[in-house]
Amino acid sequence: MNRPPLKREPRADTRRVILEAGIRSVLRKGYDQAGLAEILREAGVPKGSFYYYFASKEDFGLQLIEHWLEHYNEAEASLRDETLAPMTRVRRFFEARCRLFKRLKREYGTVVGMILLEMATHNETFRCRVEKVLAAWQEQLTGCLVAAQRAGELDPKRDARTLAEFCLISWEGAVQRARTTQNTAPLDLFFRVVFESFLVK
Repeated sequence: MNRPPLKREPRADTRRVILEAGIRSVLRKGYDQAGLAEILREAGVPKGSFYYYFASKEDFGLQLIEHWLEHYNEAEASLRDETLAPMTRVRRFFEARCRLFKRLKREYGTVVGMILLEMATHNETFRCRVEKVLAAWQEQLTGCLVAAQRAGELDPKRDARTLAEFCLISWEGAVQRARTTQNTAPLDLFFRVVFESFLVK
């Protein structure tokens, strides 16, 4: 017996359209300058209906963060793929983020920086959420580096947690430089230094 196709929830679809418009606005102007009226106008949603979709402006900001995190699913999956050698997982994590960076440049018309860090500077609730995200990435990366040490792919005398933290900080620095120069040369440099000189036996 054929089942009827699942219907998408109109409210969920509209919420997603508003979040996409919010992301574009934050990328263009920053969170402070991203006005709700402009976001709703771009989304084609009446101004008075905002609170039908979001409990508050803070709730909207938190959902913006969660929506943005969907872009990182591929990168996070790479770290969890235990069918791969540990250092391969680490490299694929950053390769996925590099592909994401380039894709978002095509989609949004600019080389974007780290929207999570942009959001974190404006609200303590946002900062706590972003801090948890960054800590989770560091924990997963640390686990891969420990596994790499056990597999003989990485010097066991080095502190894996420090290495993981440094790699993530270096990546964010490369992203910000790429945003400034509007090209991906800083990301290429990151890969050369980290995987040819830094994360070695």
